Amino acid sequence: MTNVHIVGEKHSFTFIACHSRYVNGYVCVPHTHAELVAGLLNASIPKDEASVVPLWNSNVGTVDMDKQTKTAKIFLGEAGNILDLWPEEIVLELGVSGQEELLREGDIYSVHVAHEQCSKFLKINGAYETDRFKGEDTTTLAADSFRNNSIKGDGLLCSNDLLSDCSLNSQGNRANPYNFTVFSTINVLPRAHVSSSPVYSLAAVLVNLNGDRLPIDFTNYWRQLFPEHEAESTEAVIKDIPKIMFIIRYEEAKALLLMEMPSSNLAENPWPVPESDLEPGAETTNNLVSLNHVGGIHESYIETEKALFINKFKVGEEEIIFYSNKGTFIWGSPALNIFVHGFDPFLVKECVRLQINRLIQLMDYGITMPVNAVTLLNLFIKDPNQLGLAPESQPDTP
Repeated sequence: MTNVHIVGEKHSFTFIACHSRYVNGYVCVPHTHAELVAGLLNASIPKDEASVVPLWNSNVGTVDMDKQTKTAKIFLGEAGNILDLWPEEIVLELGVSGQEELLREGDIYSVHVAHEQCSKFLKINGAYETDRFKGEDTTTLAADSFRNNSIKGDGLLCSNDLLSDCSLNSQGNRANPYNFTVFSTINVLPRAHVSSSPVYSLAAVLVNLNGDRLPIDFTNYWRQLFPEHEAESTEAVIKDIPKIMFIIRYEEAKALLLMEMPSSNLAENPWPVPESDLEPGAETTNNLVSLNHVGGIHESYIETEKALFINKFKVGEEEIIFYSNKGTFIWGSPALNIFVHGFDPFLVKECVRLQINRLIQLMDYGITMPVNAVTLLNLFIKDPNQLGLAPESQPDTP
């Protein structure tokens, strides 16, 4: 049996996500989120054992991680190579005893982050800004507290597995819309899931910022990664164009971007530093600070997230998502195959604009694209402030 280091105990959200993602046949070693991240960064967790780390939560930001420093260390590969990256819908079901129902004055037990993950439900029931919400560090601890302290009419928000373990009836999922966690597997994949070589390469790019704008050095380099003559079909444009997935304001005047690119387009060095504007002997341009290969994944994160929004959240291909809560921002378009996460709405929109402009350039070059993608691109051409990208555009909130 091989060890897989996770956040939480049996029945925790990470435990369930890990078991749904990978074939069984390993032992989940429980940690708190802080312990797991620290163990990866100080190398106390063996490099030959997998770690599944929740990197991003759509309703409360990263889970117990500093929004700048620790996320950046993960993205930069300082904790180990990223070998899997995928979104998982957060499902927090409401459980009550027997045939009872949650009473208006009843207490609601759950993990602390459920206060935001289920904020819409809690507000409707008058429990959002009161002591009726009983938060614990894990759903397992919340279930223990519910067993020991609850009375008739109280409820428990947790996984269906944990509700069954507590012999509670589920009243359905109470999580907010578009609520998901992004998981990453660090160092190695569980043995039962080892497959062929990666088909997508991940890179971390650290750039200097010009206000809220990405420098021309980076934008030119990004366009060069997928030249016009390589775009031979709709599939090549929508799937093979390099994708910006995350952007984080790093220090005062820098940004860190996590990107993916199909391996079929890669040279021996998948993420070469651009040659333009280099001083003799220099390794970077003035505004492109560093560019590192930080992992290889077996399926496109963007494609997986697109499937999540369409299949789980029932978002139409032509819809635009601009969503935020507690300082996290997501802009997404299934038709354009663009999904950008970040802690800064201006930087998120900057990355989206860059990628849309590149698609317009390829369309002008003569590449045929799907009708719904062309419709959105033409809307953007008519008025660049459409599609939720105007400076004053406000995201939807739960």
